[in-house]
Amino acid sequence: MEAQTIISFLAGLIGAGIGAYAVSYFKVSAQVTAQTNHIKEILDQKYLMKNQEELAKIDTVTNKIDEILEQQRAITSINEAAKIDVLTAKMDQVVEQQKNITTTTETIKSNVDIDNWRKKENQILCREKIELLYSKFSEYFLECKIMLSPITDSTTIEHKKEASKKVFLLCDEVNMISNLYFRSNSELMRLKEIFNWKMSASMHLFKKYSEFGLNVPIDEYNSVVDESLQIAHEIKVLLSDTMARELD
Repeated sequence: MEAQTIISFLAGLIGAGIGAYAVSYFKVSAQVTAQTNHIKEILDQKYLMKNQEELAKIDTVTNKIDEILEQQRAITSINEAAKIDVLTAKMDQVVEQQKNITTTTETIKSNVDIDNWRKKENQILCREKIELLYSKFSEYFLECKIMLSPITDSTTIEHKKEASKKVFLLCDEVNMISNLYFRSNSELMRLKEIFNWKMSASMHLFKKYSEFGLNVPIDEYNSVVDESLQIAHEIKVLLSDTMARELD
C-alpha cells in the first residue's frame, strides 16, 4: 500500500514536472518565435531599406548613363548634321562645277560646230568662185580673139566693139573675184597682174586699129593672142590645182 502511494506520489510529481516543463517550454518557444519574427521583421526592413538604397543608386547610375547617352546622341547628331551639311555643300559644289563643265563643253561643241560649218561654207564658196573665175578666163580669151580678129562678114566692126565691151567687163569681174576671194594666193595675184597688162595691150590694139575699121596686123595679133592664151592657160592650171586641194 505504501509502495503504491509512493509510486502514485512520484508519478504525480513527474507529471507535474512534465507539465511545468511543457508549459515552460511552450513559453520559451513562443518567446523565441516572437524574437525570431521580430528579428526577421527587422532584417526585412533593413533589406528593404538596403534594397531601396541600392535601387536608388542604380536609378541614379541609370539616369546618369541615360544622360550621357543622350548627350552622346546629341553630339553624334550634331556631328552627323555637320557632316551632312559639309557633304551637301560639296555635292552642291560638284553639281555646280559639273554644270559649268557641261556649259563649257556645250559652248566648245557649239563653237566647233560653228567653225566646222563656216569652214564647210567657205570651202563651198571657194569652189564656186574657182569655177566662176575659171569660166571667166575662158570667156575672156574668146572675146579677146573676136575683138582683135580681122573684119569679115561674120565678124563686123559692131561685133568687135561688142566684144571689146565684154572684154572690159570680164577683166573687171576677174579682178573683183580675185581680190575678194583669192587675195591670199600670191601666185594667182601675180598672174592676175600680168593678165591685166595683157588686157591693156589688147585694148590698145583695138583702139589703134579695129575701132577705125582697120585690121590688126597679123604679127601683132598673133603676139597678143598667144601671150593672152599663155597667161590664161597658166591661170587656169593654177585654178585647177587650187580646186584639187579644196576637194582633198
